Amino acid sequence: MKSRYVRLSLIVGLVGLAALAGCRDQEQGRPLAHDKGSYQGRPDPGLTDEVREVLRQRARQQSY
Repeated sequence: MKSRYVRLSLIVGLVGLAALAGCRDQEQGRPLAHDKGSYQGRPDPGLTDEVREVLRQRARQQSY
C-alpha cells in the first residue's frame, strides 16, 4: 500500500517537473492572440538585385 503512494507521488512529481520544463524563456512574451488577416511578425528583408537575378535564372531553367 505504501509503495503505491510512493509510486504515485513520484509520477505526479515527474509530471510536474515536465510541465515546468515546458516553460522556456524563448516562449515567454510571445503573442497568444492573433488578429485574423494580418501578419504580426517581423518584416522580411528585401532581396538584393543579385539574388533576384539568380532566382530569375533558376526560373528560366525550369520552364519548358
